[in-house]
Amino acid sequence: MPNVLVVHPSVPARSVVESGYPGFEVTVWYGLCGPARLPGTVIATLLAGIGKTLAAPDLRRRFAAQGVEPRPVGGSDFDAFFKNEVARWAKVVKDAGIAPE
Repeated sequence: MPNVLVVHPSVPARSVVESGYPGFEVTVWYGLCGPARLPGTVIATLLAGIGKTLAAPDLRRRFAAQGVEPRPVGGSDFDAFFKNEVARWAKVVKDAGIAPE
């Protein structure tokens, strides 16, 4: 049985790779950034609040209805992810010859 989109169950969902573009991977993500040297206690409070919010059953149902799967990442893991994304997309921009307008 093919994958389906949660919001359109009658439409088969094919990944970009399955559509003939091997090695293609893009995810949608959101991040919360603060100023340099933000105290660890503030970061911990923010992460706890975000985790609690994302665990709320009503919000999880609403996300699921849209095909969204929250995966909170914080601290050094997010820092590494963010730096990797910046480098990744900087390369795409450079390789494509994209210039600011």
